[in-house]
Amino acid sequence: MKQERKKIILYLRPELSEADKFAIKKIEESPVQTEAVRTALLAGIALGEIDDRLPSLLASILSDRTKADTFKVMLDSFLTVDSDGTYAHNKVNLSQAKRALLTDKVKIEKEPPSQAAQNLKGSLPD
Repeated sequence: MKQERKKIILYLRPELSEADKFAIKKIEESPVQTEAVRTALLAGIALGEIDDRLPSLLASILSDRTKADTFKVMLDSFLTVDSDGTYAHNKVNLSQAKRALLTDKVKIEKEPPSQAAQNLKGSLPD
């Protein structure tokens, strides 16, 4: 029986990113590197199902210095349920936010802080 597979190639840039450097270290420590990469990819996709900003946000703070508690606080903030039974999400579109950071010209409409932002206030590393 032939299994259908899809090959995915990606490049990590350890000289440009602490997160990439950390990921390379963890992958190299794994006894089955291809499975570690596959699991990480699927976990990122699963996190994106909760909130499409979550994988990028968690990846952006990934480093040797980041404590597990920081990730727990961030996940808790995204999983907080509002009183109406919906998940508390910040309404700023991730692509707008990225463009604003890159170009510094895009104006993002100011909205009141989300429950997730309030939960994270003061808990992120500098």
